Amino acid sequence: SGGGSVKVFFPPHANGQVDTISLSLPTTGLAIGNDTLILALESSYEPAGGPLMVYDTLRVPVEVLAEPALSIVDNALAPDSVYAAEPFDISFAVAVDQLAGTVDSTRIVLHLLNASDSILATLYDDLTDFAVVGVDTLQYRLIDMVVPESAVAMSGWYRLGLDLALASDGYLFVPTPGLDDSLFVLEPVSVTYDAGSLGPLQVSSGAEVAFEFAVMVSGTVPVALDTLASRFRVGNDGFSATAGFVVPGAMLDPGVNVLTTDLIAIPTDQLGNDLTVSAELRFGAPGAVNPLSAILDFGGQVVGVEELAEVQILEVSNEAPNAPRVNAGQAFQIACKIANMSATEMGTFELQMVSDGSSEFDPRVTVDGVPAGDTVTVFFDVVAAVEYSGSEIFRVDVATLGVNQLPPIDNIAVVTIQYAALLSWVVLSPAEFVTVGDDFGILLDITNLGEAEVTDAVIRISTNGMDLGAKDTLFTETIEVGATRAIVFTAPTFDTIITLDFVVIQRPFDFNSQLPAPISDTARRVVLAVTSEDVGLVAEAELRSSGLVSPGTSKDILDLTFINEGRSSVTDIRLQEINFRVSGIDGVPLSARDVFVSGGTGLYVDDQRVARSTIGGDRIRLLLDDYVVAAGDTAVLTLKAAIDPEAAGNFYVQLITNDIHACFASGPLLGRAVQVASASGDSTLLRSSFTTVGAGLSESFIVRNNPFNPVESPAEFRYLLSRAAAAVFRVLTLSGELVYSRSLAEGEEGGAAGENVVFWDGRNDDGDMVLDGVYVAV
Repeated sequence: SGGGSVKVFFPPHANGQVDTISLSLPTTGLAIGNDTLILALESSYEPAGGPLMVYDTLRVPVEVLAEPALSIVDNALAPDSVYAAEPFDISFAVAVDQLAGTVDSTRIVLHLLNASDSILATLYDDLTDFAVVGVDTLQYRLIDMVVPESAVAMSGWYRLGLDLALASDGYLFVPTPGLDDSLFVLEPVSVTYDAGSLGPLQVSSGAEVAFEFAVMVSGTVPVALDTLASRFRVGNDGFSATAGFVVPGAMLDPGVNVLTTDLIAIPTDQLGNDLTVSAELRFGAPGAVNPLSAILDFGGQVVGVEELAEVQILEVSNEAPNAPRVNAGQAFQIACKIANMSATEMGTFELQMVSDGSSEFDPRVTVDGVPAGDTVTVFFDVVAAVEYSGSEIFRVDVATLGVNQLPPIDNIAVVTIQYAALLSWVVLSPAEFVTVGDDFGILLDITNLGEAEVTDAVIRISTNGMDLGAKDTLFTETIEVGATRAIVFTAPTFDTIITLDFVVIQRPFDFNSQLPAPISDTARRVVLAVTSEDVGLVAEAELRSSGLVSPGTSKDILDLTFINEGRSSVTDIRLQEINFRVSGIDGVPLSARDVFVSGGTGLYVDDQRVARSTIGGDRIRLLLDDYVVAAGDTAVLTLKAAIDPEAAGNFYVQLITNDIHACFASGPLLGRAVQVASASGDSTLLRSSFTTVGAGLSESFIVRNNPFNPVESPAEFRYLLSRAAAAVFRVLTLSGELVYSRSLAEGEEGGAAGENVVFWDGRNDDGDMVLDGVYVAV
């Protein structure tokens, strides 16, 4: 009805026989729900009376069900990897959606496919049991199959094509397309015995023994050894024992691998018998569910049971000179004492030593033999780790298989690795000079920069023939490393230079190496000046003239006096540099080039120039070439200044002690800076104002010390006269009343050609002190 029509033709039977035909009904496009199947039968008969056509129609109500959706549950297929040619079980789960009835049976066809979906092998084709999980999942477990080795060319991933047919309530559901997943197929790996590698072939009765042999692993990738399922067997008709294997990491690498068994006890009643050996190994790639196996018969080799010598490690010790301590990189020995505890002589065998550090050594030492009931000691040569400091544990064991041994009494030695002693020493003097007659101490300090302990040092001390109140002018002292030692001397009672020499004549020994410890330089020298007192340079500044200066002229401004308080030639002082600062009346720095001319400005002693000048910014910088103030001397230097022709106005010149630079000129203090101080203790040596004036009276008349306190100093009135002339000096009140007058004779102070100064002490003509206030000077 709803799905189109189909016709089937068939040769009929006759005479009452029933015909049965199969109809394949297309269901594509049918709507879900109720529908009607219409069967129309058209038959042609040939009775005796002629052809007869018969028509019949049957209407069958049907229910159209939704086709169930099938899919493999994610991560449900196991395993992921298997070996070819080895049986394995596969499990997976199928999710079923929209299945109206129950699943009666399942037929599984599982194909191994290549990348182009060609079938390489059919792994399974049969009805399969299943379990229903929940309401929509079918679980299939332990389906036995095998991947033919001929089907895979190499290891790798292969697709699994799964054709699934579900029978449910008389219906058969076949999902199209089929379901798929993937499987990693491994090429088989073989493990074979390396002939002749089994050992030992003789064992002792009543002892425990471990066997060792080599196997060859094919392929290119490591395989895991199943140490629980792999066993080694030794025995005969009257005795049998098995043991597992000791395999680091439980992995076998491609190529040769050495396997060692656990200890196997050999009964005493097997003395004189031969034992057969065999092994079963189970191995495979991690994750493969069908591991491989190998049965080894060792080519029929047998192991003889004999009465063997019995040895025991008695002691392992560090043979370094200062055991257990050694220096990093130091060569030393580890001794192993081993005893033969039986009445049978022990033949040649090997010992093996391992450590938990990075020291270098040959891990195996051959023991040539141990007489019955005797002991021997063998040595391992070791070089201690270079970049390691701390403890390193060394363990010695018998390395040769089949040696009959008792558990060791002591087979471990602990070595403490230290950094070697490295000495550094200093000789410290109290200062660069000492005061005559005073006691002073020289400090000796030897420091060990390493870790190894050392002996004391012996120092030879020489005063170079000068009596400094010590034991002698040449003596020795024992100095403990790590402890500061003071040697006390007494300075001579006169100014001089003293020289002290210190020489290490016995270097400390490194306890670990028993060798002299390295030390930085074995000789030290101390040179000291002996002076009467602390040396200093005292400076004073004094104006040479008034503060009047004329543009375009040169004038002696001030005198600098330097006093060297030292009393020894070692305290001669060299003047290096003097800086004057120039500022305006308001204190703001002024360009010195606007006031002074560099070429005509300098320091003079008498008429000899001793310092050249440079002018920049607000500074006049005076550099002295080689001017020395001898100890105990006083030097006076005059600042001669050339005034710029364009200079005008008022300015200040300032000098502070920090602007004077000096140093010692000779001896052990040579080049050391000298602190300059003023006689008053004030850091400011000079701060004076100057005024640029013309040559006549009216252009030059100024008042200094204004305002003034007559109790401290008088007021100064300065001016220039172009020629000698009589003058009258008067002081008036603001209202014009005469307070004080003074006549100044021609050619005398106040009336002389050039600069003149008149002082007023604040008294009137009657000699009385005037009141505080403002007055006019004329």
